[in-house]
Amino acid sequence: MIKNLQNLVFLLAFLFLAAGANAQTLLTGVATDANTKEPLMGLTLQIAGTTLGTTTDFEGRFALELAAGKYEIRCSYVGYEAQKINIEVDGSSPKTLDIAMTDGLIGDVVVVTEGKYEKKLEESTVSVDVISPKMLQNNVITSLDEAVKKVSGVQMMDGQVNIRGGAGYAFGAGSRVGFLVDGQPLLSAELSDIKWNFVPLENAEQIEVIKGSASVLYGSGSLNGVINVRTAYATEKPYTSFSLYTGIYDQPKIDSMRWYNFQDAPKKLPQYTGFFVAHRSQITPQLHIVAGVNGHFSNGFIQGLDERRLRGNVHLSYRPKKDSKWVAGLRSSAMYHEIFTFFLARDMERGAFMPIATGGRDRYMSITLDPYFTYYDKFDNKHNITARWFLISKLRGSNPSTGNTYNFEYQFQHRWENGWTLTAGAMYQQFVVNSILFDDNQPGGDDRARFVGYNGAAYAQVDKKIGERLSFTVGMRSELFMVDTNRVITPPVLRFGANYKISDEGYLRASFGQGFRFPSLAERFINEPIAEVNGFNLSAFPNPSLRPELGWSSEIAFRQVVKIKNAYRFYVDAALFWMEYTDMVEFQLGFYPEGLGFKSINIAEARIAGWEISTFGDGKIGKLPFRVWGGYTYSCPVNLAADTTMRNVGKFVGFMFDAFANGIAYDDTDNINKLLNYRSFHNVRLDVETEYKKFIFGAVVNYNSFVHGVDPVFELGIISGFDEFREARKRGDATFDLRAGFKFNEHSRLNFVVSNVLNRVYAFRPARVEAPRTFAVKYVHTF
Repeated sequence: MIKNLQNLVFLLAFLFLAAGANAQTLLTGVATDANTKEPLMGLTLQIAGTTLGTTTDFEGRFALELAAGKYEIRCSYVGYEAQKINIEVDGSSPKTLDIAMTDGLIGDVVVVTEGKYEKKLEESTVSVDVISPKMLQNNVITSLDEAVKKVSGVQMMDGQVNIRGGAGYAFGAGSRVGFLVDGQPLLSAELSDIKWNFVPLENAEQIEVIKGSASVLYGSGSLNGVINVRTAYATEKPYTSFSLYTGIYDQPKIDSMRWYNFQDAPKKLPQYTGFFVAHRSQITPQLHIVAGVNGHFSNGFIQGLDERRLRGNVHLSYRPKKDSKWVAGLRSSAMYHEIFTFFLARDMERGAFMPIATGGRDRYMSITLDPYFTYYDKFDNKHNITARWFLISKLRGSNPSTGNTYNFEYQFQHRWENGWTLTAGAMYQQFVVNSILFDDNQPGGDDRARFVGYNGAAYAQVDKKIGERLSFTVGMRSELFMVDTNRVITPPVLRFGANYKISDEGYLRASFGQGFRFPSLAERFINEPIAEVNGFNLSAFPNPSLRPELGWSSEIAFRQVVKIKNAYRFYVDAALFWMEYTDMVEFQLGFYPEGLGFKSINIAEARIAGWEISTFGDGKIGKLPFRVWGGYTYSCPVNLAADTTMRNVGKFVGFMFDAFANGIAYDDTDNINKLLNYRSFHNVRLDVETEYKKFIFGAVVNYNSFVHGVDPVFELGIISGFDEFREARKRGDATFDLRAGFKFNEHSRLNFVVSNVLNRVYAFRPARVEAPRTFAVKYVHTF
C-alpha cells in the first residue's frame, strides 16, 4: 500500500512538472552491490558540472529531477570502485537508472565523522585518517589502541592518545581526544578516559581519526581531535567469522632487566591468548542482527600486569517494510574485566619490568545500552534520536565504585539538491559517580564520594558546495556544564572550513576550529594514595578549582589523489597546523602541601605548531598488489607561561625552525624548560604490504623522537637509574615490525607478526617501559 502511494506521488509530481514551462525528467533508481545485490544506503550521486546531487536511502533508492540534456553522473561509495555514468533525458519522460557497484581494489574513500554525513575524503575540510578493515585483518590487534597508534601524528602513552602534540600525559585522568562508537560519545564518567578494550573490533567497519578541534559537533573532550569507530551493518547473506590469536613476549634485551625464565611453568610466562567471534545476518527481512564476542587472557610483560576480559555485544535493528521511512534499533555491550594496576617501575636498571609496589587487582563490569531511531519525513528531512547508558562498576572492596553516564541527542539534517546541507541538534548528558577515588580518606564511612553532573548543548553546522570545485563549512556550538553547584557556560565556539579543487585530483583546504574541555572528575577531585617511593608516600591530589580549557586549532593543507587507470590510487597529504590553548591542564608530579604526588594544574597558555606529510593507498606493481600507509609529523610544543617571550609569533616560529634544524641537546635546560611535558618533536609511521599468490607480507617502521619535557621531580632520583636510562635513548626510539600471512582459501587465513623485531628496551613516559619483542599468530575463519 505504501509503495503504491509512493509511486502515485512520484507520478503526480512528474505530471505537474511536465505541465510547467520548465519541464523536467524524474530520474529514479536503485544502487546495489554488483555481487551480493545488497542495496547500498548512503551512496553519493553527483551531477558533473553542477551542484545537483543526492544520496540513496535505506533501500538504496534515489530520485533526481533533471532538465532536458546530457549528463555525467558520478557515483561513489566507501570500499567500492567509483563510477561515471552518461545519460540523456528529454525533460518530460521519467527515466530509470539502476546502479551496480563493484567492490574493487581501488575505490573512493568516504568519511562521515567530519559533518555527520557521507563525503569523499579528498573533499573534507580537515585532516582525517582512515583505518580500514583490511589493516585490522592483516595484523594481530587485540585492542583498538594498537590500531590507532599506527596513525601518523598519533602517539600513545600508556593508553592515553596524543594527536600532533596536542595532549601530554595525564596518568589516565581525562582525554583531549573525543571518542565515539557509531557517532555517540564513549568517555567514562569517572575518569573521562577511553576504554580501548571495550570496542567491538570484530565488527568494526571503518575507524576515522580527525586531527584538530571538533568541539562544534562533538563537544567537550574533542579539543585535540576525534576517533570514531563505525561498526558494520547486517547483510542479506549471513556473515560469521572466528579468530583465534596467541602471542608470547621475548626476554628483554638487557640481561639485568629479566625477571622470568622460560623454564617456568607455561602459565606463568608473559604471553596472551584470545578469540573474536562476529556474526551479521538478517533474521527476517525486517529484523537484522550484528553480534560479537571477545575473550582475552594475558600474563603481562611487566611482572604482575595481567589482564582477563570477556566482552559481548549485539546490535538489533528493525524496519517494518522495505520502503519504510524509519528504522529503530538497539546496540548493547557488556564486559567483565580484570587487570592488575601499574604505576611506576621499581627502578630503570634491574627493575624496569617490575612494579615499584605490588598493585591490587581491579575488577570491572561495564555495560552500554544504546537505543536509536532514525526517520525521514516527506520533505526528506532526517531526524535522528540516539541515547546511551554507559555504566562502569569497579568491584573493589565491599562498596563498588560506580560511574553512570546518560546521553540523549536529537539531530536534524536536510540536504538540498543545490549543495546546501544543514546539520543541527541538541544534546543532554548526565553523569552520576560514586567512587572510592574521591574519598577523603577519613576513617569510617562509606569510603566513597558521590558527584552528580549535567551537560547540555546546542549546535548547528552548514555545509555548502558551490559548483564542482569549492565547498565550505560553518558551525557553532554552545554548552553548559554543571557539577553539583559549580556551573560553567561556554562562550559559543565556532568552526570554519573550506576545500577548493585546484586541479582534477588536487584539493586545497583550510580550517579553523575553536574548542573547549571541561576537566574530568578525576582531575578535579581524585584523592588516592598510590605507592611508597624511596620513603615518600606518593599520591594523587585533588584540585577543585581547576578551570576548563579553551583553545583553537587551524591548518592549511593540500591533498593530491594519484590515479593510474584502475590499478593505482594514493592519497598524498601535506598540512601546516597551529594550535593554541588557554588554561591548559597538565597533570604534574611534584611536592605539594599535601606531600609528594600528582595534581592537575592550569598553565596559562600553550602553543603547538608544525607540519605533517602523510599518504595511504593501494595499487599494483605489475601483477603484485601493494598497500602503503604512514607519514611524518613535526610538532613544536611550547609552554608560553614558562617563557612569555615566546608569545611573539616571530620568535616562536624562529624557535620552531631552529629546533627542527638543529634539535635540542639533552642537557639544554633553558630550551627544555620552554616545552610542554611528554611530547615528541618528530613522529614517523610507515606500513607497507604486498601479496604474492596466497601469501601476504608486510613491514612497519615506527619512530618517536626523544621526550625532552618530564616532571622535574623525576630527575631528583626518586626512581633509580632514571637519568641514565633516558640519556642512553636521547636520540629517540625506532622500532620495526614484520608480518606474514597465508590464505588457505577464501574462508581461512593465518597471520604471523613479530613486533619490535630488534627487541629494543624503550619508554614513552617515565618509569613505564614498552613491550619487548613479541611473537604473535592469528587464525581467521569466515563462514
